[in-house]
Amino acid sequence: MSVRIVRHLALVVACGFTAACQGVVTGPSGSAAFVEGAHMGVGASDSGGGGTGGRGSAAGGAGSMSASVPYAQTRLPRLSHRQYDNSVRDLLGLPQTSAPARDFIPDLAVSGYDNNGDALQVTDTLVRDYQRSAELLAESAVKDSLDRLLPCQPQGDGLSCAAQFIDKWGRRAFRRPLSADEQASYLRLFAGAATGKYPNGEPFTNGVRLVLEAILQSPHFLYRVELSHSNAAGPIQLSDHETAARLAFTLWNSLPDPTLDAEADAGRLHAGDQLRQQAERMLGDDKSRAMLVDFHQQWLQTNRYTANSLAKSTALYPEFTADLVPTLQEEAARFFAAVLYDEQANWSALLTAPTTFVDAKLARLYGLTASFGPGLTRVDLNPLQRAGFLTQVGFLAAHAHADQSSPIHRGVFVQRQLLCAALPNPPPGVTAGAAPTPPEAKSNRAKVTARTASPTCVGCHGLINPPGFGFEQYDAVGAFRQSDSGEPIDASGQLTAGDEVLTFSDGVSLARALAGSKTVRECYVRNWLRYGYGRVEQSSDMSDIQNLGLQIATPEFSVLNLLVAMTQTNAFRSRPEELQP
Repeated sequence: MSVRIVRHLALVVACGFTAACQGVVTGPSGSAAFVEGAHMGVGASDSGGGGTGGRGSAAGGAGSMSASVPYAQTRLPRLSHRQYDNSVRDLLGLPQTSAPARDFIPDLAVSGYDNNGDALQVTDTLVRDYQRSAELLAESAVKDSLDRLLPCQPQGDGLSCAAQFIDKWGRRAFRRPLSADEQASYLRLFAGAATGKYPNGEPFTNGVRLVLEAILQSPHFLYRVELSHSNAAGPIQLSDHETAARLAFTLWNSLPDPTLDAEADAGRLHAGDQLRQQAERMLGDDKSRAMLVDFHQQWLQTNRYTANSLAKSTALYPEFTADLVPTLQEEAARFFAAVLYDEQANWSALLTAPTTFVDAKLARLYGLTASFGPGLTRVDLNPLQRAGFLTQVGFLAAHAHADQSSPIHRGVFVQRQLLCAALPNPPPGVTAGAAPTPPEAKSNRAKVTARTASPTCVGCHGLINPPGFGFEQYDAVGAFRQSDSGEPIDASGQLTAGDEVLTFSDGVSLARALAGSKTVRECYVRNWLRYGYGRVEQSSDMSDIQNLGLQIATPEFSVLNLLVAMTQTNAFRSRPEELQP
């Protein structure tokens, strides 16, 4: 592509972003739509009619609309890198392993998740990432899959076929029909490229290539633009196309499919039952399976397993080597998918199911004596020793020291991730093991208790230590043990969770107690709202959190039911009332 065209496209992108920041979103022709108070975070420095009865059919009243008030969030959330990858994959028919955003400047995680709309800003570096990716994707697409992308065979000057392509492909990319001005502008762009803007290639192919580049850099592709408005008081209902996009990016982390597009075009996504029907259909697609796994990976931090975080003493644990890291990540992912998606279990199975996936090396850490090959195989574990995610080797090893278990790290995880407790960080200057350990303290529990008994420490460690001690039967690599330093292990305790007191005798009973806790249920829902809605929960969300927490207490109410129920809230289907000038 010529330097002039590169600069032109970069200017189109930059002007589109800048205009949006100032309250205006422009199409390629410069036609503008007013967006009061819009903010897209640009310029920050670099420092259908588809079927029914699918998965997740909502039980227990999930079909009724909630009375929650939507939270004032950005009307122009940028696609996360995961959503970008999935969208270009679906648009261009790329392999499942394709991930062009892997080379982008990373997304910032807020409250544990990398899709928070208020944090997904566009820096100068990311603009260049988008431009480079669009150029590479467009060049590859016209070379390898042009026939698949085109809805017609070009004849003559190709303008008629180009117009059909722009109308169909642009509609999918923008998640709405293109305006006449947008169609005309992209057709002019096609015609300009067809007259020699690239050094090689056929005129028609070059025109399609430039249109692809432009659309893949358009704010209408890179952002979920929500421009619906109302002069009436109260929450503003999203348009059908905006609802379709929100539904697709929530359940699939990708753009709507043709079935959902058709439902939006026909105006059939206003009512709760219509939305529920589509949600149930969509949950039958493997894209929602991947989304469910991604949520649990971010919530339970298995995406943070690294060779560094899992490094162990080679003298004590020679069998625990760096090549276990991807195995432990895959073990957790397979567990999430099998139990919560394939079997459509209640959320509590996450903490109670005595099953996992092992290969020959991992099986030895679980104390299994049967023969296993190099691939992961599902196994049932001893239910007296293992119950769900919290007793998996990966979690236990990631929250331990190189040579010993860590009740503090494990306890902090339970408080923050499962109880949604706002624990402060340690005071400045405090280091592990700084306090003297009395000589009579032999076990790890006794040592930790002694080191954290001072008035400065006990305020937080009175909350942290009890759940951490519940996992003392698991050593630094997550292997089960019955003694520590020659003494029997005491893994019993009590844990305060909201207005509940949870009593346990070991890691299994602790996991089951957590699974039965109202506080943990509501924390689980909070995290789904953070991930699904792309924002931090607000006080106005509490009624939804409590209602959904009650619903998932029913054993027959699966995680897929919960996802359907989330789409039935006003917070999902609306934006808040806006101040009128």
